[in-house]
Amino acid sequence: MMKNIVAIVLIGAASIACSQVENVASWRFIQSVGGMAIGTPTKTKGVWILPISVDVSGLKKFTSNPTNLNSGIVCRRITSQIEGKTIYLTVHTGIPAKTDSAKCASIEMKSMIEGKHDVFYKEQNGNRQFIAEVEFVDR
Repeated sequence: MMKNIVAIVLIGAASIACSQVENVASWRFIQSVGGMAIGTPTKTKGVWILPISVDVSGLKKFTSNPTNLNSGIVCRRITSQIEGKTIYLTVHTGIPAKTDSAKCASIEMKSMIEGKHDVFYKEQNGNRQFIAEVEFVDR
């Protein structure tokens, strides 16, 4: 009986640990699952929202034809880094938990300067790939 309880606890701990593991997706990976598209920023209640379309399952085309299908990888989050009028985005993937999705969510950009900004994808090794130019305009 005690061995069964220990085994269940260990399996549960391993599941939690695995669900927390994140990987930074390379630009090559992003292209292989359909690419990444950036929408028009909107401002709601003083917070800028930057719409981002990317789905790590490889089931949808955004900017490139998917060449890689994934059923065991989810989008954990997208991080952003702002330097002047340049925005760097990075997709973090992982193993699915109950509420995870392959589709990445839009992100909040709390302190943005109005005007045009260049958006780049930034890999873990520092390589950057231009994605789009967006304009933040408070209407």
